[in-house]
Amino acid sequence: MRKKIVAGNWKLNKTKEEAIDLVRQIVTKSAYLKKEECTVIIAPPYPFITLTSEIAEGNKNVFIAAQDCSRFEEGGYTGEVSASMLASVGVKYIILGHSERREFFGEGSSELIEKVKRTIDAGLIPVFCCGEQAVDRENHKHFAVLEEQLSSVLFGFSKEELSSIVIAYEPVWSIGTGVTATPKIAQETHMFIRRLIESKYGVD
Repeated sequence: MRKKIVAGNWKLNKTKEEAIDLVRQIVTKSAYLKKEECTVIIAPPYPFITLTSEIAEGNKNVFIAAQDCSRFEEGGYTGEVSASMLASVGVKYIILGHSERREFFGEGSSELIEKVKRTIDAGLIPVFCCGEQAVDRENHKHFAVLEEQLSSVLFGFSKEELSSIVIAYEPVWSIGTGVTATPKIAQETHMFIRRLIESKYGVD
């Protein structure tokens, strides 16, 4: 049975007080969920990871994610935060390959491969984002874009490693535009991704 996940990426938003208020509301509402029903993932900015983790501690459904991690494990890389550092403060998931990281920070396949490796090595779960721009869908190239994003980063990993990765379809054209991907679009895209994975790794 496929696991249901609801993940909220806070991006560059919230003060400390706002973060505390929001995560308390989420934890309170999530307490009514049964563990098998849904996994709730909260991805606050770095400064609020510890406090959100402390508030969520003990809730069986709520987990903390980081919005990114460094491709490096340690060293002289000012401003970087490693996957093992994030693991040590209660993070369970790390979002990787988000369209805004690709667009604004120039993240490419080679860097994302290293980030996925670091995340898995730290015992954390990568949430790997993939998705097309509006022009890709208009030109009927959306499946080709998805295949390139997935195959160039994930297909070098073993079957066991891939089984620990969450793949998140992110239609870039719907972010902040007021245009929402229909259930039909989501389902057909998920089917394409599953078949792509199946062609490389098998139906399991």
